[in-house]
Amino acid sequence: MIRKSLFLKILALAALAVFCASPASAERLSQRVARGNNVGMGSYTGWAMPWITASWTGNTIQFPKGSGNFVVNDCWTVVMGTARDLNGDGIPEDTLKDGSGGRDNMPGYCSIEGYDIITAAGAGGENMEGYMGNIQFNRIWTTKDDAELAEWPIEAREPKTSSGTPVVHGAETMFVHSGDVFNSWGGPECGFYCGWSMYFLDFAESNNMVYVHCLFENVTEYTKYNPDAGYRAIGQANPNGWTWAGMWLVHNQRQLGWMRQNMGWAYHPAKDIDVAWCKEDPTAGLSPPNPPLLAVKVLNYPKLRDQEASMLNIWTTAESDFGISGFGNLLAQGLSDPQIYAAVVKSRLPSAVVGQINPFSGREVDGWPGVGKPTDLRYNQWWWGGQSNWNHFNFYGELKDVAPRDSFSMDFVIMFPKPGHSPLVHPTYDLANVDSPYMQEALAPAEAWAEVAKTTVNG
Repeated sequence: MIRKSLFLKILALAALAVFCASPASAERLSQRVARGNNVGMGSYTGWAMPWITASWTGNTIQFPKGSGNFVVNDCWTVVMGTARDLNGDGIPEDTLKDGSGGRDNMPGYCSIEGYDIITAAGAGGENMEGYMGNIQFNRIWTTKDDAELAEWPIEAREPKTSSGTPVVHGAETMFVHSGDVFNSWGGPECGFYCGWSMYFLDFAESNNMVYVHCLFENVTEYTKYNPDAGYRAIGQANPNGWTWAGMWLVHNQRQLGWMRQNMGWAYHPAKDIDVAWCKEDPTAGLSPPNPPLLAVKVLNYPKLRDQEASMLNIWTTAESDFGISGFGNLLAQGLSDPQIYAAVVKSRLPSAVVGQINPFSGREVDGWPGVGKPTDLRYNQWWWGGQSNWNHFNFYGELKDVAPRDSFSMDFVIMFPKPGHSPLVHPTYDLANVDSPYMQEALAPAEAWAEVAKTTVNG
């Protein structure tokens, strides 16, 4: 992922030297907080993983590290929706988004690279839903533990074999597996694997960022080992898996906030940057009292053969943002999976939102705020809002004809820049403030930091 930095190459060589020493025993943890830079990014193996911080998880995300300023959420993950033909009639009428409002991302180890381990366990009659999540198969690996580096997963090596070189960068790299193919509810599930690499660099602006590389694979062939008899029967009828006729990814952030749910949203169409910003009294219980922006920028979109899954739609809750209403939690507001899939790809929208005009684009809404086009009225500026509670989904796609064992990856960065106005005291969500210079200035630092991240990763 991070290709151009000599500094990082030196660190990677040093890490390889540690790997060759092969210490005997790793500290195997199912939850771990990063120590490599200024972001206390906690990762966890369990439902809605890896970055959910609900109290029952024991997981935390803190910025700056050690400050006591915690980022809370009810879900922070990347999952997918798929269209597939399970009855064999040639029509992909079966559609599914990952269950529980896009939160059924679980720790069961299920990569193609792990085929021998997985098939042996499945053929041996293990309950794969729990067994493949055991700590010998999945945990939070870190380069801060020499023994963990010696046991680095093959999915994060180059080449992807046991003798491959661990792909590590910066002061710390962390890794974890996730997937949904062994879930015994809400399915049969999409059937995906995801390997998460998180890179923590400790210099300049990158000291306040997390670089993320996600590897996705179609592992529907493992459905034949699902513990649910009905799903297992479908897998046995399709022992080699099935093709996703269509597939989109969703970066799912639910009820996000500093200490409590209190985020507004912002999106820059031309720069392709997404931001969460604190909309409440900035002195209310934070230390230091003025919270940063929380910005996300995709650096390399998923590619498969001649296709690229670019930003497809953005859907955030809106009941009175600049007069826009009717946008609930798309993944958990009672719509069927086919209705959700259609809304994401904009082929059919829920009736509650149809006919409204997006004040930023000048077009009829196809999401909120949706995705900007170069011909839009305000393509080259920040779109923003936040009147409602934070349920925010960035959709990337659509990839077509994703066959069993096909794989693709995505690189993105999570950034914590200081806003251009601190404390950030936002104007009201009225049409007169759509072009607010104050908000444009407040959000501008995310643009500069995104350029730093692009250069770091792609040169």
